[in-house]
Amino acid sequence: MRNEGGFTLIEISVALVIGALVLAIAAPALSRLYDRVRFNTQLQGLEDGIAALPRLAYATGDEGTLQDLAMRHLVLPKGWSLAGAERIYIKRNGLCAGGRMSVIAGRIERQLELAPPFCTVKEDG
Repeated sequence: MRNEGGFTLIEISVALVIGALVLAIAAPALSRLYDRVRFNTQLQGLEDGIAALPRLAYATGDEGTLQDLAMRHLVLPKGWSLAGAERIYIKRNGLCAGGRMSVIAGRIERQLELAPPFCTVKEDG
């Protein structure tokens, strides 16, 4: 008999089982990581849009609550909403009263603090 330098069927089977176990453990974690990255990217885009509203109000001469301006000029991701934005007023000269608001995305809620006079977004915890 000749001994050819190869792998046996058992060795290949064991390697496949180990690979399947690693994949079964890693797949849910990768899915959660992907969801978290997508949420943070969408949140950053929304924060950038909110921060741009005072400049947009100045450029267009539009004024109103942050809620009104956001509904007219921003696109929220599906299932997202703003709470407390109706208490924050942006004047047509671009000045903002500032205040706290929440971004609600399903079961996740992020508190944002908007600093006057131009509503710069600071994440509040």
